[in-house]
Order: sequence, then structure tokens, then C-alpha cells
Amino acid sequence: MEAVNHTVLPPDVNTSLPFLNVTNGNVTYDTSVDDGASSAWLIFQLVAMIIVEVVALFSNVSVLIVVIKTPTLHTLTLLFVLNLCTTDLLHSLFVTPFFLASSGQGAWTYGEVACDVTGFLDSLFAYSSIATVCVISVERYYSIVRPMVHAAHMTLVTALSVIAFIWVQAICFAVAPLVGWNHYVFDLRQVQCTYDWIAEGAGKSYVIVISCWYFYIPACIVLAMYSCIYSAAMKASRQVLPQPSPLMPEGQPASSPVLNGNTKVPMDLTNGQKIFVITTADGEAGPSTSDDGGRRKSATNKQDQTQKTHTQVSESLKATKTLMLVVGVFLLTWGPYFTVSTIVAVLGMSPRLKQAIGPLKCLAHTSFAINAFVYGWLNRQVRLELMRTLRHSYRFICHQDAEGSDIELRAMDEDSKGLPPVENFYQFLERTATPDCRAASRNPKEVKSERENKTL
Repeated sequence: MEAVNHTVLPPDVNTSLPFLNVTNGNVTYDTSVDDGASSAWLIFQLVAMIIVEVVALFSNVSVLIVVIKTPTLHTLTLLFVLNLCTTDLLHSLFVTPFFLASSGQGAWTYGEVACDVTGFLDSLFAYSSIATVCVISVERYYSIVRPMVHAAHMTLVTALSVIAFIWVQAICFAVAPLVGWNHYVFDLRQVQCTYDWIAEGAGKSYVIVISCWYFYIPACIVLAMYSCIYSAAMKASRQVLPQPSPLMPEGQPASSPVLNGNTKVPMDLTNGQKIFVITTADGEAGPSTSDDGGRRKSATNKQDQTQKTHTQVSESLKATKTLMLVVGVFLLTWGPYFTVSTIVAVLGMSPRLKQAIGPLKCLAHTSFAINAFVYGWLNRQVRLELMRTLRHSYRFICHQDAEGSDIELRAMDEDSKGLPPVENFYQFLERTATPDCRAASRNPKEVKSERENKTL
């Protein structure tokens, strides 16, 4: 990578270097050289990043507004999501515009100080975003796998302290190039100011340390935490609720004690002990009146069980896909970028790596737009509140007839009833896991009401 430490030159100096021109103090592209920075690629990169910028602004602002204005979403879990969306939004506001301007102009025209400032902000927000993603995985692990520890130690003070630590360490690492540990340069292929990948001496160690501290270690933590969460979710899904006996034992007396509409059926075990099977009055596990009826009921139960098994497999795959999405977004957006930066720092630049740097930087930028969807919109309560806000805004702007929208809003309110005040990650996985797990996580009042209806 041809990285040049930006220095403003006197107006009368015209200098030419490989793959770039420095004219009157401005660094410009030499687009006549096909070195991965062709004009066609720059145009495509500019269009793609404009789309990413628009999506990032909308997604992060929408999640922030919904969470802030909804009291039921003011939880410690979503506090980290707020920090993540704030970080990504700040990057979209203060860093990406310079990236877009440099791509469009084919030059860095803002001076050396602005290069240092944008390089510092880019590092600061990227480091903070990655660290927050790592912390969210740890918080989710404790809330699911070790809930007692989470309840005892996860307080508002603890959450704010963790967020403060995220920002302090990000500031320290972002300031380091300004005080001599590496330096910020304008990179032609990344089209922005960043730390020098091919620096020698102590500067090389900075690249390696940053890659380890802000990708390799967080990647291991994220994989470990979500692997434990996946194991816990699958273990819960295998704890199937006991099913009622479909048939009465042969020779069972027709009259049996009845309690509250349920039939209390005694059954003798081989060891001489006696147990009682409670069967509901609606006939789910009631006595068979004939052999033909018993065979039909047995066939129906087998069919239901087969259908239930297929449903369990399908829904378990949904939970797996959800976790793969959460982990995959982090690994795929940041993994290639930090892997290549480490290779360049250790082994040096190669022609193929030169061509890959630009696309990998754009891929890393997409994380600032995707995080809000993965950590915000996947939460059902956030999604419902967002839809409600958008519908109210649409009615206000377009002066739509309120009758139809009111019906839809009331339907959304009905859908949100019975849900916990805030759906944590485990409840989301339960909702995408087996039906038995979903039944176990339902509102107790709803379950009690259904039981009372069965006894009537």
C-alpha cells in the first residue's frame, strides 16, 4: 500500500510519486495507473457508500428515537444497544462525509490537521463500536446462562462504568498515532485518513496490537458467548413438556372420579404402586369409547407428533440462523479488514492485497449500518414501536384517514399484549425455538386463562 504521510507543500511545489500526484499541496489520484484505484471502481465505491450512509443514518436514528421515547424500553440491556447506535451514528455524521468527499474529488483537500482529526475519529468510533458488540455478547451470556449473577451485579452503575471504559480505552488507542505510536496518513485505496499499515518499528506493533485487541480477542469472546447461548437454547428446546396419555388402559372402568371437569384415572404399575393420570374434560386424553375410536385417536396423535417434530426442527433452525446472523455480521464485516492489515504489517504488501484494501474498507463501513438492524430491529418490542411511530408520522404528513390506521394500530397493540415489557435475547431465541419453549415463555395469565376455559 502506498501510504504517504500527508504534509501540506508550498504552492510552487509539484511532485509526482507512484500512483499519486501531489500538486499544490493536494493529494490526488493518478487514475491513469490501474492499481486497484481506477475511476470505475471509485465511482462504484462512491455510489455504494452513499447507500450505506443513508441506511446507517436511518437505522441508527430510528432505533435511538424509539428506545429513548418508549419508557418500557429503558433497560440495562438496551443501554448497550443505545451506545452502539450512538457510536455508529457519530461515525456516519463525522467520518463518512469526508470519505465520500474524497472519493468524489479524487483528492484530500482539507489539510494535515483535518487528516489527523478524521483519522482519530474514524479509529475512535470503530474501536468503540467493536468493543460494544463484544460487551453485548457478554451481557447476553450472563443474562441467559448465569441469570443470578447477572441480576446481582448488572446495575445501572455497572453498565455506565462498562460504557465509560469502552470509550476511555478507545480514546487511548485512537490518540496513540497522534503522539508517536504509528501515525495517520491518507490512504489512496481506503480513500480516507487512517493509521499507517506499512509503518516500520513501533508503528508496525501498533497495527498488530490493534488487530489483536479490537478483532481477534473480541471475535473469540463473541464466538464463545454465543456458542454458550446456543447450547442453552438447544438444551431448553429439548426439555419437552410431558404429554397426556392418549388411551385408557384396557378394562378401565367407565366411571372414574372427576375433579373440576378433569378425569382422575388410576393406573397400576408393575411394582404394585398406583399413580393417577389427570385427563382433561375436552377429550384430549379421555377414555376411548370403542376400539375404532381408540385407533382413530392413536393415528391422530401420531400424525400430530410427526407434525410437531417437523415444526421443532424448522423452528430450531430459525434460532440457529439468528445466532449465525449476529456472529456472522461481526466476523464478515471486520474480519477481512483486520486480517489483511495484520498480514501487511507482518509480511508486507502484495499486488493482490493492494486491490483488496478498498473493498475491505467499504465492507467494514457497512457494519455501522447493519448493527442497528441486528441489535435493534430484531427486538420485537423495538420493531413494534418503530412501526407504530412510522404509522403515526405517515398519518400526520399525508393527512391519511385515521379510521384504517387506528384499526391497524390497535391490532399492533393487541399483538404486543402478553409480551414481557422488554423481550431479551433469550426470549427472542425461545420465540424462534421449539413450540414447547415458546409455550414455557408465554404470559402466565394467558396460560391460566386457557386452562380455565378447558375446565368449563
